[in-house]
Amino acid sequence: MKRIIFTILISFTLIFSSTLAFAEEIDEAEEIKEKEELREESSRLRDFEEEVKRGESGEDMQYLRKFLRELFINTFFSSDRWLLEMVYKTTSFPYRAPYSRIERRYRYNPNYNRLDNEGFNIDMGVARAYIDNNLKSNRLELNINLDRFAFELSYVEYKEELYSRNEYISFTDGIITYSFAKDRRWDFRSGIGLQRVSGIDSETRLKYLYGVEFFDKPLKLNLDLGFALSEKNFIGEFFPAISYDNDYFELRAGYRRYKVINQSLSGPELALKFNF
Repeated sequence: MKRIIFTILISFTLIFSSTLAFAEEIDEAEEIKEKEELREESSRLRDFEEEVKRGESGEDMQYLRKFLRELFINTFFSSDRWLLEMVYKTTSFPYRAPYSRIERRYRYNPNYNRLDNEGFNIDMGVARAYIDNNLKSNRLELNINLDRFAFELSYVEYKEELYSRNEYISFTDGIITYSFAKDRRWDFRSGIGLQRVSGIDSETRLKYLYGVEFFDKPLKLNLDLGFALSEKNFIGEFFPAISYDNDYFELRAGYRRYKVINQSLSGPELALKFNF
């Protein structure tokens, strides 16, 4: 009897030890698999920031530099004045056309009255954009307007929720704009300022903005184009939107896209702004 009990105990011990060893192997295999998944886990924000830092390896920027250099040499060191005139007409068209068709016709009309939205006012708002299930952004805006001049300040932060961590990248813009062609329906504005890009590293860029707005109360259509330049490359911004504006608040739906070389951040955006 004792021998049977002893045999059973030995057998149970061996089975228990084998089970523990097998369980440890499974846990170890799962841990290795989890580490490999974490290692392979990609981040759209990190990919975007890598493109921002690519610099001389960016083929688009190299092509742009070569094109501008050849254009400058051929324009200013050539005896053909037609090329200089063509460059002037092409680059100034986004300004000449709205000014001649809107501003001159409206400003020099003897029945001209001061526009309702000229003067001093402030508008501020918040916005949220959806890129995908894991990547979203929050945006704060503050515009200080004085007649046709405006100081446009904005901060947008992109947050990507990954399996093992969260990634962030933000854009802070401060731009002074001027409405060079404006009537009671159309508003063409342009300006220049600075953009701060912050992720793992931070850098400041020179930003150019060109915007068009069509207003048929209470609806508003607008399109903003931005280019943030540095010695490395440029970040393009494209933002069409439609708004409901009743002079006190504004509801806006749009689509914002940031593009640098081969990477982009884009998605629909909803915003609420208040006018003071």
